[in-house]
Amino acid sequence: MIHLNYFVVFFHPTDRLLSLISFYAVLILLYPNVWEMQRIIRKCGKVNYWKLILDICPKWMIFTAGILLLYALGNFVYYLLFTHTALASEEIEKQIGDVRMRTLSSLWLAMHFLILTLLYDLWHLKKHGHPLLDSCN
Repeated sequence: MIHLNYFVVFFHPTDRLLSLISFYAVLILLYPNVWEMQRIIRKCGKVNYWKLILDICPKWMIFTAGILLLYALGNFVYYLLFTHTALASEEIEKQIGDVRMRTLSSLWLAMHFLILTLLYDLWHLKKHGHPLLDSCN
């Protein structure tokens, strides 16, 4: 919703407010991931953890995460090119601010999706188990 707001303006909050909302949402979603990840890594090791997560994760989620990361990277490159070639004026400064927040929100969008993907994987692992997790000590 926040990222879509920079293409079609639904509301006019401050950029700082949107950044804080996204930041705290990432922290709230990241805590269960880190908690479970540490538990699994202590049990199986880091290499087995990533094998486990990539084995459980549906292919469409991996594909979507890759697309979102490429989209965020593309927005970042666009931001660098746009700010490098823009002339200094008040109107350009507003456009640069919009492009900056669109870039930042695309990065937050990609991070939220990655975190939710990991949460799904951990939920699936907890509910159904996995032979690799059972073979760990």
